[in-house]
Amino acid sequence: MRSGAGVVLDFGCWSPEERYAIRAIAESAGGRFVLEVVRASEEERRRRARQRWLDHPETTFEMTEADHDRFLAAVRLPDDELAGGPLPAPPDGHATWHGWASERWPTLPDLSPSDTAATGPDASL
Repeated sequence: MRSGAGVVLDFGCWSPEERYAIRAIAESAGGRFVLEVVRASEEERRRRARQRWLDHPETTFEMTEADHDRFLAAVRLPDDELAGGPLPAPPDGHATWHGWASERWPTLPDLSPSDTAATGPDASL
């Protein structure tokens, strides 16, 4: 992002907290956050998942109807956070969205901007 190249982060953002965290990381790297929401009917979404499993099982995992129901209950679709207003404070117990993201996704290092020029050539993004 810092080089000016376009970057696509292709993974689910199931909650406002996940979307805010990714936005904070992108913006701290000088990027512009745009969330593209793919909408499909529940029937179509389940059909596509079944078809992916049948066509390319090596690239996905089989989802039972119970899996679909559980995931559907867990997702919180975007609403007013897409308006692009100021970022809210991170969840309680976290000083930054970067720190929250690192805890939420343990393989992601804490990308909090440092006090020493977070936009310089040695920045972590």
